[in-house]
Amino acid sequence: MADDASMDRPSTDRKLLIAFGSRLRAVRDAAGLTQARLAERASLKTATVSLYENGRLSPTLSTLCVLARSLGVPPASLLEFDPAVTAEAVAALHAEVPVPDEWSALTDDHRLLMWKLVQALARRGPSEAEP
Repeated sequence: MADDASMDRPSTDRKLLIAFGSRLRAVRDAAGLTQARLAERASLKTATVSLYENGRLSPTLSTLCVLARSLGVPPASLLEFDPAVTAEAVAALHAEVPVPDEWSALTDDHRLLMWKLVQALARRGPSEAEP
């Protein structure tokens, strides 16, 4: 039988991922780097950095250290956050910008492909993306 702490784990893990992603984005922004530049410095794919920042992927300890080194900060600084506050901010943002129900039906691979498509269209700009 699972204890009460383990039953709350998915929710807690998700909050921690969201908080970490927000912190990573804030440190990257403060360093004046784009996701692509950070990815290049850390020998990662830009999509991977995006997944970290959006709380969709958890970095390994070694990747956390590589990210910190690439940002010029101690690894511990990427873990300085209040997950409760960050999770509330993200929840408020999601309430303002609803995610279509169909999104949850997609596999992780399909979500990643859709995210890449959105990023590609955003890079092209509105004049080129319009038919």
